[in-house]
Amino acid sequence: PKNLCKGKVLKEILASEGISLRERKGGRRVVYVGDGGNDVCPSRLLGSSDVVMARRGYRLSKRLGEKPPAARVELWGDGKEALGHIKTHVLAQAKPTSEISSVRTLQGMKNYTFLVCGQHPSLVQALRACLKKDSKEAAAVVSKLKEKVRAVLGKAGIRPNGAGSSQMERPLTIGVSLGYIARDVVTQTHYNEDVVMSLIMDPLDIDCKQLTFICNDSVSKLSATHINKLLYKLQFD
Repeated sequence: PKNLCKGKVLKEILASEGISLRERKGGRRVVYVGDGGNDVCPSRLLGSSDVVMARRGYRLSKRLGEKPPAARVELWGDGKEALGHIKTHVLAQAKPTSEISSVRTLQGMKNYTFLVCGQHPSLVQALRACLKKDSKEAAAVVSKLKEKVRAVLGKAGIRPNGAGSSQMERPLTIGVSLGYIARDVVTQTHYNEDVVMSLIMDPLDIDCKQLTFICNDSVSKLSATHINKLLYKLQFD
């Protein structure tokens, strides 16, 4: 929209990832790419460790030329030149991270399939509220949500493959994680449960996602379909 403040959006995105504009940890930096006048505001918010990639000859490059920002400015004219700057400032600077991302871990496991949907508004509200407090509060909400998932599936009578036999007389095992696409805030999964729900937060409510991972080794396709229907946009109460 015309009245969109990109500076405000940038602050919201960084805050959602736990990144401060004033203090960076672990060598984190922002590489901002733009060309227009409405890219000036976010460019001036960045610090000396950040990079602004401004399109040569356009309004952003002209405004930054008149009054340089704290961030380093790199000019580009086409995709090839822009890619060169990205390789220099992003790919070449990349370092291994020890942060946990349940979504990325589970997506890399061949024995899990998953379904993505948006989060129910009540769930988004509850998760935002606990994340504003502390990790203990977030962990308590995740534990409550895990019990709700277990109760919903248990009430529906869903059991693992072979349940009812002497070898597998047990209910479904449940895991839940909460965080962002690149890192977890709360991880209550050992990556071996029958069902794992990963809740991914975003600055925009509409883009907060619920990923339901189901283990193919212990859950039949018919049960998996039923599980996805029962947990679709799960409400929080």
